[in-house]
Amino acid sequence: DYYVREPETQSLDCTFHEFVQCARAWKDKSIYFESVLTKDSISRKTMSSSNVMEKGIFDSKIGPLAIGDLESLFDWKWFQSLLSFQRFGSILSMKLSAGCRDSLRPSRYSLEDSFIVQIHGRRRILLINPDQTYKGMYPYPIAHPYDKFSMVDLDDVNDGQFPNFSGVRGMTCILEPGDILYIPSGWWRHEHGLCAEHVALEISVAAGQRVRSDESLEILVSRDLERRVGEVVGAGNIKHWLQIIGSAEETDWIDLGTVRGYQRISMTQMVRDEIDLNLGSGKWSEFLKRMIDGRLDPTPWLNIKFREPLYISDATERVEDTRNEIEKKFPEFYVQKLRLDGYNAEHTPMTVFNPEHPETIAPRK
Repeated sequence: DYYVREPETQSLDCTFHEFVQCARAWKDKSIYFESVLTKDSISRKTMSSSNVMEKGIFDSKIGPLAIGDLESLFDWKWFQSLLSFQRFGSILSMKLSAGCRDSLRPSRYSLEDSFIVQIHGRRRILLINPDQTYKGMYPYPIAHPYDKFSMVDLDDVNDGQFPNFSGVRGMTCILEPGDILYIPSGWWRHEHGLCAEHVALEISVAAGQRVRSDESLEILVSRDLERRVGEVVGAGNIKHWLQIIGSAEETDWIDLGTVRGYQRISMTQMVRDEIDLNLGSGKWSEFLKRMIDGRLDPTPWLNIKFREPLYISDATERVEDTRNEIEKKFPEFYVQKLRLDGYNAEHTPMTVFNPEHPETIAPRK
């Protein structure tokens, strides 16, 4: 038997009709639907908020009936005037989200301003100020597959692992059909479906000429530091080096007579300069301690190129014995084959002496 990781959540490609069928049929699982409605080129190039309907920004793949429904959904002209009056920038993307009763979207934040338009049903949204990000929200590292999500399960908080969360405070709002909620960039949101069916439209917009609030500044600084330090020392060593920099112990760890030492001393000065410039002079030590507290621990998940769901439960799966004679004699070869096939297989070295093993140093007969 080999143990294969099973995801707590799974991502499925399906049509909206298939989603509705699953939502009605599934009793033990909750399903949440999300689909980008705009053209791919819109998300990359953006479009002025003054001519949304004229340019036809919706993806033709969603069908003419759906596009017609979206265009008549609410007063787009009024919405465009709102964006213009408030000096927002271009519309970046639109997403349609839907779910059933008690469906959840865990705590997360976005780097863009967004508007949530409640179309059908009711949902509760908990909002948490970004200034509490490093005072108790414990965001996943940017190199983690769950980047921008909180490590804290708000429905079952582990006080021992996340002690500072007890001091976090937020505000709750209930969205009903016709309501529009503006969420500034950096604000945490935790969404909970309150009825059997709920549907909403999320519109992300650029900041435009609006002055960015200082509330989300710590998030932006932290993300930039994680990225730049990771490029020098690797994602698994970010916490170690930020601890060293925060404690001003870099001279004990850096050999200035080497190229690597020069790179790391330059990195150290960069970290302090960026914090002093954006958050205030002399605040680098206190900020770095809050930034790494309870997070950035090196694990197999800290891999900048790794993009898989977070697996937390195990299920046993029987695999047909397709080993050849060599793989039966030396199991590590079969384990390597399983890994190439996508299985998370581990090889436990044999404790029984095998004189035929290719790496043995014992004399052969």
